Amino acid sequence: MVGGVKALCTAEKLHHHVVTHHNEQIQSALMTRSDLIDALASRFPHLVTKDAEVSVKLLLGAISQALANGGRAEIRGFGSFGVTYRPSRTGRNPKSGEKVDVPAKCVPYFKAGKELRIRVETTSVTGK
Repeated sequence: MVGGVKALCTAEKLHHHVVTHHNEQIQSALMTRSDLIDALASRFPHLVTKDAEVSVKLLLGAISQALANGGRAEIRGFGSFGVTYRPSRTGRNPKSGEKVDVPAKCVPYFKAGKELRIRVETTSVTGK
């Protein structure tokens, strides 16, 4: 699990440097993986874009693997990712109204951390 701890530490540093100190690059309403790679590469000039790409890929892969194993991934100040179980149920086909059995499944979720919630609320109110 040491790799998971390192991934979380890396995630915290990435969040702190890219999001907290680099808001001017994160102005659009949508941030893609490519935007994140570009922001990381420009924030750390000693990293070539390929290194930034590998870093982002490893980080997202570590979070995905933790969720696939039924675990959680927590990035302090940003939020936590987890998996929740949804039991089977009977649903309805919206077009025909026919009853449909919906199987049980596990679904990923994200819960924003306190710092992120405050930042989003403050940004939404001030418009900055």
